Amino acid sequence: METVAGDSPDTPVGADPDDAAEDVSDRQENLGTDPAVLALIEGLKGPKTSVQVMTTSGWSLPVMDPNVAKSCLVFIPDRIDKEKIMDFTSIHLASLIPAEQIQNRWLNRMVPMPDHVMQAYPPSITSLLHQILKSYAGTAIRGRGVLPFVHPLQTADYEWNESLSTCLSAVRILDNPILGPEKTAVNLIRSAMSNIEKEYLSYSPMGALAAFQAYLIYTLALYFYVEQDRDDYLANAMVILQALARHVTLQGLAVRSKASNCRPIWEEWVAAEAKRRTILVMYLFDTLLAIGYELPTYLMVELQGLPAPGPKSLWQARVRTDWKLANTACETHWDNGAYLRIFELWPPPPTLDAFDAQRRRNRVDLWLEDVDEFGTFFYAFMASTHGQRIPQELS
Repeated sequence: METVAGDSPDTPVGADPDDAAEDVSDRQENLGTDPAVLALIEGLKGPKTSVQVMTTSGWSLPVMDPNVAKSCLVFIPDRIDKEKIMDFTSIHLASLIPAEQIQNRWLNRMVPMPDHVMQAYPPSITSLLHQILKSYAGTAIRGRGVLPFVHPLQTADYEWNESLSTCLSAVRILDNPILGPEKTAVNLIRSAMSNIEKEYLSYSPMGALAAFQAYLIYTLALYFYVEQDRDDYLANAMVILQALARHVTLQGLAVRSKASNCRPIWEEWVAAEAKRRTILVMYLFDTLLAIGYELPTYLMVELQGLPAPGPKSLWQARVRTDWKLANTACETHWDNGAYLRIFELWPPPPTLDAFDAQRRRNRVDLWLEDVDEFGTFFYAFMASTHGQRIPQELS
């Protein structure tokens, strides 16, 4: 859905682009080497009888022997759960934004960059920001659901997911005083944060994302649910958090370009969307923390080219076939991948002509038709920039 630059092998001369675009690895994962696949292979050796067996990935294979086809149908329903299994070992994402500007966002308040645009938020927006981010911390502490920046299928029992799993268990202590005094809970959380800080550079790409999400959850929990003395711990934590954000940004934030003849892969979309949502929540918390420290707040200039929070229909899909169908529909609506960008949520600059201004409003309307609660909240926050000077390059 996102039109970005990316590396991909060229399509062979004379090859059908649609065939080149097919997600071959997806096929291989769905079929594997179970008895159903072996039966299919054996069936190809049998007499030429016209029989089609539909696999769980939604495509059919010819089976020449009706008896083999019958045996295949016994095994294939057992593979339905495979639709929910995700393989993050070979994802390839494209970078979109300057990672260094993310890492230095908090520190640049001391020496502002020339392209930073100050943004003062009214009390009503500050209150909204506080309450929504607090609800994220509360969701984690009370275990009342999945956070809007952590994909539900991302929380499965993956080896690389240890940081996030540990976090979601550790913060529950803050809701259960019987497990120990608050000081013990805080020491445990800070120790886990210290471990992430020391080790995240050695993690796999998905392990780094899980560590980034865990560190953000820990920081939110400390800010909203622990009495803080002003020892600058949270400010220091924000610096580490933005270093983590830089690290995952360097590993890519968007699926590859349509120009590369690659159809989006579910795992890549989930990883990219979870990364971007986590970065956006971090930026929102950065703003709230700066307000608390009475520091200046700035527009998200460095994130201007990122896609806005993704469609609800894609984020909430729980099986591969549902995601593919939703992705095809979204691509149709969004002109083959020209998805809404964050800067389009700001008011159009006065230099934008009437036609382009109306086109932008139409795109925002289309985006709002398929956003979840996080997208709605993000829209409300971004709408607060009305009346501010928007740089021409953001238009």
